[in-house]
Amino acid sequence: MRLLYLNPNSTEAMTQSMVAAAQAAAPWAEISGWTNVDGPPAIQGAADGAAAVPGLQAMLPEARAFGADALVICTEWKAFRTVDFDWLKQQLNNAIIVDGRNLYNPDDAKAAGFQYYAVARGDSIASPVQ
Repeated sequence: MRLLYLNPNSTEAMTQSMVAAAQAAAPWAEISGWTNVDGPPAIQGAADGAAAVPGLQAMLPEARAFGADALVICTEWKAFRTVDFDWLKQQLNNAIIVDGRNLYNPDDAKAAGFQYYAVARGDSIASPVQ
């Protein structure tokens, strides 16, 4: 499985530390990280979160070309709560969402054609997705 971490802020050290943590947790996966150079230096509130969104969205087509296999979302930012699932599906190689913050309704994601995995709801992953 190929995973790509998109760091919402412009701190390269944060990107690298998140990639290292993900590699330790999933040594069977190929994991890379990109830094949102157009994002704020840190996310310290709603304004910073909103400022990071355009840069993250701009990175999605490149992430698809990179060959990322799934969207793993680990934020509860309001800016990401409302999603156009049809648009999102077009940005991904596979319609897979791993939701680390229970951001989306599992029924909505599944109705849009996604495999949806979340903390204590949605489908569970008993073994690594291949």
